[in-house]
Order: sequence, then C-alpha cells, then structure tokens
Amino acid sequence: MPLRQRLENLPVGQKLLAALLVLLTTVLLVANLTFISAAYYISQESMAPQALQTIGRLVSNPSLISEALTSPQSAQRLLDELNSYSPLRAAALYDGKGERLAQLQHGDHLSLPKKYGHIESWQATEFRSNQVITLPRPGAAPGHLLLVASSELPMAFYTGTLTASLGILIFSVLLWLVIARQIKRLITRPIHQLEELSRQVTREENYALRASRGNHDEIGSLAEAFNTMLSRIEAREQQLKRARDDSQAAYDQAQGLAEETRHTNRKLELEVQVRSKIEKKLTGFQNYLNSIIDSMPSALIALDEQLYVTQWNQEASALSGTRLDEALNQPIFLAFEPLKPFLPQLKQTVEQHTVAKIERVTWIKDDEPRHYALTFYPLMGGAGRGVVIRIDDITQRLSLEEMMVQSEKMLSVGGLAAGMAHEINNPLGAILHNVQNIRRRLSPELPKNLEQAEHIGVELSTVNQYLQAREVPQLLDGIQQAGARAAKIVTHMLSFSRRST
Repeated sequence: MPLRQRLENLPVGQKLLAALLVLLTTVLLVANLTFISAAYYISQESMAPQALQTIGRLVSNPSLISEALTSPQSAQRLLDELNSYSPLRAAALYDGKGERLAQLQHGDHLSLPKKYGHIESWQATEFRSNQVITLPRPGAAPGHLLLVASSELPMAFYTGTLTASLGILIFSVLLWLVIARQIKRLITRPIHQLEELSRQVTREENYALRASRGNHDEIGSLAEAFNTMLSRIEAREQQLKRARDDSQAAYDQAQGLAEETRHTNRKLELEVQVRSKIEKKLTGFQNYLNSIIDSMPSALIALDEQLYVTQWNQEASALSGTRLDEALNQPIFLAFEPLKPFLPQLKQTVEQHTVAKIERVTWIKDDEPRHYALTFYPLMGGAGRGVVIRIDDITQRLSLEEMMVQSEKMLSVGGLAAGMAHEINNPLGAILHNVQNIRRRLSPELPKNLEQAEHIGVELSTVNQYLQAREVPQLLDGIQQAGARAAKIVTHMLSFSRRST
C-alpha cells in the first residue's frame, strides 16, 4: 500500500499527532540552521576583522618592525610571535621592494602572493577576511604584513549548539506528549465512544441508547446528531409496530369483506361482458390510429411521465432497429439509445409543458451518416402527462441548403477573383518593367550606359562579364518568365470572373 494511502487511512487522532510532530521537527531544524548561519555570518563579519586589527596593533612596535624587515630569519621570528594567536589563519611579511620574506600557515596550506603587487588580485578571489598592514621604516621603503583570519567557528560553539538543540528536542517531545494526551482525551476518546455506541446499537438493535453530549464542539454536535437519528429510528420502529397491529386488524376486516366480495363478483361478471364488447370497439379504433401513425413519414414515439415507451410507429422501428413489442414499456434510452443524450430536454418538456426542438443531429443508418431534426411535444390528458417525440429525416434538405450555400460562395469567389486580378496586375507590371529597365541599363549598345560607366571608372564589359559569371541574366530571365506566367494567370482569373456561358 502506498505511503500516502496509509496516511489517509490513519485515525483522526494519529493524523493530528503526526502533523504536530512534523511541525515541531520542522521548527526545530529551521531554528538550528538559522542560529548556525547567523553565528557564522557574525563571525565572518565581526570576529575575523576585529582579530586582524588586534594582531595589527601587536606588531606595530617600530623597533620590532625594523629588525624584522632586515632578513628572512628576522621576519620569520616576527611571524612566530603571532603563531599562538588562534584567530590567525595565515600571515606573510613583505620587504620594501615587495618581495615576500616569510610566511606563516595554520591548518591546510593557503596560496599567498609572492609579491606585494599581487595582493590586490589575490584579494579579489579570497573569501576569508584579510588585512594588509603597512610597516613604516625611517629612511627606507615601508614593509607590509598580510594577515588572513580563520573562518572556522570554535568547537565550543558547536558543542553549545548541540546541547541547546537536544534541550529543545526534549522540550518538544515533552510538549508533543502533553498535546497528544489532550488530543486523545478531547478528540480520539469521544470518537471511540461514539463508534462503540453505534456498534452496540447495531448489535442489540436497541434504539433507546444515547451518546453523552460531551464538549460543545464538532464531536459534541456529531453526538447530538447521532442521538437525533436514534430518536427518529426509535419513533419509526414504534410507527412500524402500530402499522403491524393495524394491518392485522385490516386483515381481520378483509376476511369479513371477502364474503361480500363474492356476491359483488357476480355483478362484475356482467360488467365484464359489457366491457369486453367496449374493448373490442376500442381495439379496432386503436388499430385504426396505429395505421394512421405508421403511415406517417416521421418517426413518432410516445412516452409516459417516467419516459417509458407507450407508442412506437413503423418509422421508429426502421430508424432504431427495435421492434414494437420490444420497445413498449421500456425506458427510451434502452429502446432508442441515440436519444439518451436528450433525456434532460425530455424531462424538461414533461415538467414544464414546453416544446423543445433539436435542429440537427447526425446518426449512422445503413453505414451512412443521416441528419435528423427532433421535436419534443408535451402530452397531457386523462391518462396522465407524457411527451411525444417526432424525428424527421432532413438529410436531403440539408444537401439542398449546402448546394445553395456553395453556389453563393462560387458567386462571391468570382467577384473576389476580379478584384484580386486588378490588385495583382499593378505589382506584376512594376516587376516586368523593372526587369526590362535592368536589361537596358546593362546593355553596351546604349551610349548613356557607357558614359556613366566611364564616369565612375568601370568597364561596362567587365561588369557584364561578372554578371554572366554569376548567372544574373538567367535570374532575370526567371523573374521575367515568372512574372509573365503570373500575368497569364491573372488574365484567366479576369476571364473567369466575367459573365459568360
């Protein structure tokens, strides 16, 4: 079973406890991460720069500085003085010429610049806090001290954070247990009591039992509703008991009336004979009406108020493939399945006594699509309410309408073709005229072309040779042929748009 389904199937109390446990765990994790991040940020932004300033003041002794810049050994002794300072990660000492005299490393090796001039580019890629201190010397170029602070937090911080987290976790578990106990008392236990009461009522069939009201909450309202249901069931049981007593009394009374019924039956026999004669006449009249209905070209279906078939002509049988004896007293959606989507309209016609029309539906008959129009008429009379369905085949009418629409479209296309032909002729004329002008401008037989080419210092024959090499004349021929072909098409369109035989 998937985890999600298991969670959904848990009791209400366990769901609340699980949600509360997830909430407390999330709050604890977010609080710890926020605290550690804030501490790390404070150490980066405040502790490391202060540590570097403190170290800088320690090494500001002029005599110590002058001696340290004289040799690498003296510089190393100065850095060894700083070796015991824990916030220091690394240090490097540079003389007046910018050369590195000595360096100090704590932990993993750091790549420090070998020359003082490389410090700026090195600082651009270093994420740790660092500081450069100028070491002045009387009568000589000053030296420089590069200090890099450690970015790691002390182990005491992690220990304190872990202790605080454990304390919060223990407090959260205790709080969760207290809340779980209250949830069990206020929610789970009343639900179990109500469930046990329902099982007892089902097992003993004792509807006089009642649930305790409890608190004024949703569970209390549920208990009150359950008590109301039990009260109504108890009242219904009493009514059924009285009904059984009344039925027994009625049975006794029926025994007395049975004798009277025998005498009445003799009279009814005479009435039955009369009714038989009347029924024969009604049957002949019904057959006459059925002949009229079956002769109609439309499919006619009569339904009662419950949408059961009461009348069904031959056209309906031919359209649906269901015989009359199979369709009578059947729901319309079983006797004529294509009418199932129109059940809401049929019910509306019966209830509101309005005529509903479906202009067009398409059904398959004899493996061909046929179009039909549906009309629903309300039926009212002494026999009760109902609805009459008339189904007319409009396939031929729709075909004629489509032919008329197509004819109108063809007339519109003729007018559109004439307008398009006139609009296309203008750009076609410009294209063909410009192709002719290009050929004239490149012809060596026109003096104006030779004069213009000589004026700009170009040999016209050279230009024509280049154009021949690049097959430009063939491109112009293609443009002219395409334009002539388009002009011919336009001429045909104009001929088609004119009235003719």
